Formats: sequence, C-alpha cells, structure tokens
Amino acid sequence: MKNIPNLRFSGFKYEWKEEKLGNIVDKFQYGMNSSSKKFDNINKYIRITDINENTNKYISSNPVSPSGLLEDKYLVKENDILFARTGASTGKTYIYNKEDGKLYFAGFLIRANVIKSYNSKFVFFQTLTEKYNRWVKVVSMRSGQPGINAEEYASYYVNIPSLKEQEKIASFFTLINKKIEKQSEKIELLKDYKKGMMKRIFSQKIRFKGYLSWKEGKLKDILNEKLYKINKPLNPYWRLGIRSHGKGTFHEYVADPSKINMDKLYEVKTDMLIVNITFAWEHAIAITNVKDEGKLVSHRFPTYVFKNNARDTFYKYYILTPKFKYYLVNASPGGAGRNRVLNKKQFLEIPIPIPSIKEQEKIASFLSLIDKKIEKDEEKLELLNQYKKGLLQQMFV
Repeated sequence: MKNIPNLRFSGFKYEWKEEKLGNIVDKFQYGMNSSSKKFDNINKYIRITDINENTNKYISSNPVSPSGLLEDKYLVKENDILFARTGASTGKTYIYNKEDGKLYFAGFLIRANVIKSYNSKFVFFQTLTEKYNRWVKVVSMRSGQPGINAEEYASYYVNIPSLKEQEKIASFFTLINKKIEKQSEKIELLKDYKKGMMKRIFSQKIRFKGYLSWKEGKLKDILNEKLYKINKPLNPYWRLGIRSHGKGTFHEYVADPSKINMDKLYEVKTDMLIVNITFAWEHAIAITNVKDEGKLVSHRFPTYVFKNNARDTFYKYYILTPKFKYYLVNASPGGAGRNRVLNKKQFLEIPIPIPSIKEQEKIASFLSLIDKKIEKDEEKLELLNQYKKGLLQQMFV
C-alpha cells in the first residue's frame, strides 16, 4: 500500500516518507524545575495545566511567572513543540505562538525544536491524530502513573510529504483552528453575559417593569421535603449523583446491588431540588430534569419539591449564585473537606428572595433563552471539532 493519505490537495502525487520524530527535531529538552509565583507582567510560565485540553493552546487568563534564576535555554521559541511527559495528560502538546509572549516551560514538559526544513505546524497537527493518541496510550503505560520520556518521543514515526504540501496542510488546519477559536470565544462571551445578567437580576439592579417588590423568605417557605422510599432493588439500577461547583446531575450504573451497603433508597422525580449533604459546601446542588426521573438516591441526598409560590425554573438559576454557595458553606459546619456535612435544619433557614410567580417565570424565560443560545453555539463548536477530527484522519498518513 502506498504511503499516501486518503484525502489530498490537488497537485501533489509523491508518497510521504516515514521519519522518526528525533530526525526532524534539533533536540529534545526538559523544562525548568521551578515553582511558580505571581505574574511579574513580563515572564510567563507554562506548565502541563496551562495547556488547554481541547484547543492545545496556552491558557492566558491567569498567568504566573517562574521563580528562581531565569535562563534563556528554557524560553519557548518559534518552531517549538512542547510535549507533556507525565501524568494523566501525557502526550498533550502545545506549539509556540508569538502572541503568548515571553514563555518559560516547566519540568514536566519536553521541548522539541523542529528543524526549519520542516513545517513545525504540520508536525504539531500530527500529534492531534488518532494514530498519535493510540501510540501515547501504549508507550505511556507504566507501573505507576503514565509517562513518556524524550527518547521515547524521539522514536515516534511521523509521515512527511514535500515542504510545500506540509505548508498547504498546516495552513488549512490553522484556518479551521481559527474558526474553532472564534466559536469558543463566542460561547465564552455568552457565558460571561449570562453570568453578568444573573448578578444584576438577583441583586435587583435591573428589574422587569410592572412587578412588585420581592419578598424575603427562607428555603423552608418554598420547599417541602418529599421522599419516595422504595425497597432495595435486587436487579441493576441507575443512581443519581450531584456534581460539585453547580455542574448538575450525573448517573451511575449499579450492576450489583448486593455490593451497595444502603438499606434506604429513594426515587427521584423531575423538578426536585436535591443536595449532596457531604459536598454541599462545594456547591453540590441541582434541580432534576426529565433524564433524572426514576433514578435512585440515598439518604445523603435529601429531595425537595417546590410549593405553589415557587418555580423550579427560577430557582435553578438562583441556587447557582455565589451568594447561595456562601450560605451552603455556612450551613455545612465541621472541619475541612469531607468532614463538612450539611445541616438540614440550617439549610432550610437559608434566606432567599421570593418574587411574584409571574416575575419568576419572566426571569426564568429570559435566562433560559440565553442557555438555549449557548447550547446551539456549543453544538456548532462540536460539529467543527468533529469536522476537524475527520479531516485529521483523512489528510494524514
């Protein structure tokens, strides 16, 4: 079989040559073993965690600087590709962008400087293919945590066409990346807009016209605890969990109920407020949806239904505010971490606003429209990522 891709730009016909990564790289180098410090406004420090898992770009929102002596040999420069060498992110890559500024790389990263007779972006895009991912999974296997050293990265085989074809492919995928970045930025702007609007709405800095002043109440004024107790299942079932940081519900499949040491289980209904009493202080609270219907929870996940003076569609936004999280922390006495447990009585005493039903519905409808816009834009982003993924499979050998 000829060493050519399934999909190719016209005008190119020669086979691609197979080369070890070590033969097209000037040298491999390990990063500096320094701790980070507050950003000094000049020198940035890139660590494994500073490389975005989805875009492979440097995360510039909260930069730090390296401490200690700064040596130029640790500066990332043009044609440099960084490889993560240890941990769960082993194999993750980043290619230097001048817009990222003066950047030093950390010790858990390996720098490969691509020889100028090769296109570094073309080489970088090969690290985003399924072929590369499969290689990483095999080579990184260790008795402890995953890892790949410089010698192993040097042994990886890449397929190389003419320099002109490299440049053509690299330019094409760079354009796709720009579209993905713009779509990602659009989503982040929408999320920031939603966050800002929620802050102003719940602080009543902005109001819809024609509604009365909000009443002040407590959670016990709008909630009733409702427990749908069932017998412990003998057959496999799905149980419901609550993610921390206000990230909603998730489901776990229980294949063998006999291994679960729980005598009391309760069935979940749609539009219930459920809180994880162990991690309430981490904002583990949510309002259930249709997909959660019929799932089971233990006594550590008290379930509540809303009274007639409250709409779950309004309070699903309010419970995600920083102010509400603050109250959850205060209602969870105890030490640090897992020793903090939500006090149910204190929970129901948490102060809340109670607008009129019509205003609750108006606010919920407004915020829901923003959510729908975000969801549609996230679907577009996913399509772009799938399009890129498919082309990577077709245009590389």
